[in-house]
Amino acid sequence: YESMFQLPKSWSIARTYDEFYVFDRFLRQHFGNAQPFALLPDRKMMCSRSQAFLESQRQHMEAFLNVIA
Repeated sequence: YESMFQLPKSWSIARTYDEFYVFDRFLRQHFGNAQPFALLPDRKMMCSRSQAFLESQRQHMEAFLNVIA
């Protein structure tokens, strides 16, 4: 019975860079410099789809969320 109500150890939610960008702009408009925001990584116009690149971007986005959480 208890195992039915245990939360997962981690969550995974897919988001696009544009969604992070819009969220970042929203926070900056409403809170200005009151919150020490993490910087989003640069958007690469010709971005690589290699595992290493995608993992690097994932880590940057996770750091962004951890700072604002």
